[in-house]
Amino acid sequence: MSPIPVGVHLSDDNLAADLIGKTILLVRSAWRPSLLKDKQLRVRDDDVPAVRVGRLSDRRWISTLFPDAVRTRCLVVSDDGSVEVCTDEIARALLREGCKPTTNRQIQMTISPFRQVQKLVTALEREMIHEDRQCLGKLREEATAAFSDRKQILTSETETYVRWKQLSIEQLRLRNITDQQQIQMTEGQIAAEQRRMETRISGMTDRLRSLEDALLSLANHSKTESYVILVRVLPSPKLSI
Repeated sequence: MSPIPVGVHLSDDNLAADLIGKTILLVRSAWRPSLLKDKQLRVRDDDVPAVRVGRLSDRRWISTLFPDAVRTRCLVVSDDGSVEVCTDEIARALLREGCKPTTNRQIQMTISPFRQVQKLVTALEREMIHEDRQCLGKLREEATAAFSDRKQILTSETETYVRWKQLSIEQLRLRNITDQQQIQMTEGQIAAEQRRMETRISGMTDRLRSLEDALLSLANHSKTESYVILVRVLPSPKLSI
């Protein structure tokens, strides 16, 4: 990936003085499983309230297993070709409001990649990809165990609900009534309870299927978005006027 050259001014004069005449190679990588999660765990228009709430709960739960992450790697390259790893102080300074890009196009056009930039970019990207894969493997193992526990909890909750509805239906059937209108009303109540029970079972089954599919996709989703910036610290903000 070709780096984007940019000249900047730093509000920290002491830090800027140490970086003037040097080039900073900054690589940022963003892994955003939330985009895939939002696509696969959407609330549906025909969901009953209990299932709707359950799906929202599933989204929050899976977010704890696969959180979005942004990582930064940067190197300081001197004009003589020597390379150093950026300190945390430098990295923070480049990412905060105290770092302002120049508005002087003539200066901006003078910033160009140095000879070994692509070699350094490739090394940094390989390092970050390796770290991503290690992290993904760990998350995959944790998610598998967590899903097993959640499946057991959801199944148990649904079974409890079904038993409650079955008891309610049984009590309705045991009513000693002879009035035809009351009999019809009771039959309607029984049918309604059966529909509620079936809807809850089908909602739970679909939730588990959606969760399993989402976990499988996320556990194998290692694609990251990254960009590379070639930063040159300028000596004075007056140069941008």
